[in-house]
Amino acid sequence: MPVDTQTLAAAYLGFSCSKNELTERFSTINQLNSN
Repeated sequence: MPVDTQTLAAAYLGFSCSKNELTERFSTINQLNSN
């Protein structure tokens, strides 16, 4: 069964968005801790 390109792209974008969100949240926590 071939992989649907749209599904793959959506999954990749979703992972990238959540990864960026976690990175921003982590950096925000670091800023709060350093103050």
